[in-house]
Amino acid sequence: MKVGISRQIQLLKTIREDKFIGNVISVDSNAYVFRLKNKEEIRFDASDVTSITVLSKKDIWPRNAVYRKTERLMMLPNGFMLKRGELEYLNQMIAANNLNYGITDRYNTGAGLFLWTTGQLTWADLKMAMIQHDWIHWASGVFFGYGRAIGISHEDYRIVFPFTSLSVGHHNQYINFSVARGMEANGSDAEWISWKYSLSGKIYGTEKSGILLEINNVVNLGYRRNLLVGYSHKGKKSSYNLCLLFYGEVKAIPGFTYSRLVARK
Repeated sequence: MKVGISRQIQLLKTIREDKFIGNVISVDSNAYVFRLKNKEEIRFDASDVTSITVLSKKDIWPRNAVYRKTERLMMLPNGFMLKRGELEYLNQMIAANNLNYGITDRYNTGAGLFLWTTGQLTWADLKMAMIQHDWIHWASGVFFGYGRAIGISHEDYRIVFPFTSLSVGHHNQYINFSVARGMEANGSDAEWISWKYSLSGKIYGTEKSGILLEINNVVNLGYRRNLLVGYSHKGKKSSYNLCLLFYGEVKAIPGFTYSRLVARK
């Protein structure tokens, strides 16, 4: 078997039927040095390798694959992270638009713009994975925002909002708890914003769809808390959530979010 050094993504198979994805970075008569996607380098004896093939985009991202987004329903983020090189577009209720990017598997960043009749808000955020295992996804970060309230005063304001999110489960079924507290500055005056929380989860789900619930105190509709009930559907590179936001005495308004994986490495 003659295989040279390659920058293309390859699949290496061994006589023990083990499979590795990466690329060959060194070859001699007796061995291959193979670099995995996490940058780890492994030396394989040539006699142990049965095949090395180049993977196509369809192999890397198969037709039946489902887009595993960051799983945000409406309000605070949760513990799921984007992978390195993934770029996600998220729209909430038309008014809020933002992009999220996986700098690495551990660090994500994002920026967004909220436009409404009562004002506007521009923000950026940084999110760091604390624990990312099969069933435990814990991440923390901070939002930085600059806004303007449209009205008589046209007041400008700035916010800094640290948050932490713990998600237990997997993309098909999970429960998440997020808390945040920050400061808002208006001119030279600054004050603490009360604690914000979000308890959410996918209580019943499959690989492509599920029922979502969320209780939060983020949206101020004149009541201490709100309940969201929604339906989620995922495709290969996009996802949408349809929901009803209940508040007060059986009052409800419809809502939706849409997200799309714009790019991935």
